[in-house]
Amino acid sequence: MKHTEPNKGGGGTQVGLTAFILYEDKPTGLRAKAVLDSILHRLDADAAGACSPELWRLDLLDQPSLRNAASRAAAKADLGFVSLHGNRVPSPAIIDWLCLWSQGRKRSHQALVILLDKAHCGTLLVEEILYGLNCAAATQKGLAVFRHFLDPPNDRECRTQIASAAALSGAAITAPSAPKATQL
Repeated sequence: MKHTEPNKGGGGTQVGLTAFILYEDKPTGLRAKAVLDSILHRLDADAAGACSPELWRLDLLDQPSLRNAASRAAAKADLGFVSLHGNRVPSPAIIDWLCLWSQGRKRSHQALVILLDKAHCGTLLVEEILYGLNCAAATQKGLAVFRHFLDPPNDRECRTQIASAAALSGAAITAPSAPKATQL
C-alpha cells in the first residue's frame, strides 16, 4: 500500500492505494475503473477520490517499448486489473507484459484482478485466457490473483459514467460524438 495514516477528519484510518488498469477497449476500461472505485469506497469513502489509476490499453503492449513502460508502471502498483471481453484471443504480448511485470515487481504484496464478460464465463477461450494469465502469475510470491465475471457497461452507461466523473471533478461536459478506440 502507498500509505496508511490517521484520518484528519475523525475516526479511522485513511488508506492510499496505487492502481494499474490494462484494458481492451473503453467499456472494459470503464468496468475496471468502476470495480476499483467500488473497492476503494468499501475501504474508505475518501479513498475513492484519492486513487488515480494508471491506464494502459491492451493493443499498446504490441510495441516493446510501451510494453516495458507498462510493466514498470504496473510494478509500482498495489492493485492491478486486466479487463478483457474474453471473446477473442488476446495478443501474446499480454503474457510477455505479465512476465515483465512479475520480474520487476516493487511490492511484496500485490493483487491482480482479471475481469471478463459474464456472457463468456465458462467458454473454452476464457478458460484458456485465465489459464495463461494464472500460469504467468503463479510463480510470483505475494501476488494474489482474483477473477471476476461482470459485463462491461453499454454505450449509454459509458456516457453516463463519463458525465458523472466529469461532474464530480467540476470539468465541463461535452457530449462525445462517437467513441474513439484511444479514449477511455
